[in-house]
Amino acid sequence: MKPPTRPAPAQAATQLTLWTPTLAIPQGDGTFVVKPGKPVEWMTPAQFAGAVGLHRNTVYTYLGSPALPERFIDYIGLRKIRIQAAAVEYFKEHSRNRRMGVI
Repeated sequence: MKPPTRPAPAQAATQLTLWTPTLAIPQGDGTFVVKPGKPVEWMTPAQFAGAVGLHRNTVYTYLGSPALPERFIDYIGLRKIRIQAAAVEYFKEHSRNRRMGVI
C-alpha cells in the first residue's frame, strides 16, 4: 500500500497590495471635501525579505530600527504586519551607507 502524499507547500504571494488613503478637508462650515490620496503599495515581511535578499526573521528584527523605521510599517491587529514598498529603496540605501561607514 502506498503512503498518502502531502500537498505541495503554498508559495508566498508575489502581489503587492495597493491602498489609497482618503483625505478629509474641512471647509469651515461643518462640511468636508473627501479626496483620494496617493496610492501606497504594501508588502508582507516575506515579500520584503525577498526583495532585499534577507531572511524573513531578519526583517522582523529590523522592524522599528533605523534600518526600517516605523513610518514604513503598518501593524494590523496583533499578528499582521505590512511594509511599504518604498521601504525597499530606503533599506538598500541605508544598508549601503552603513557598510561604507557613512552612518
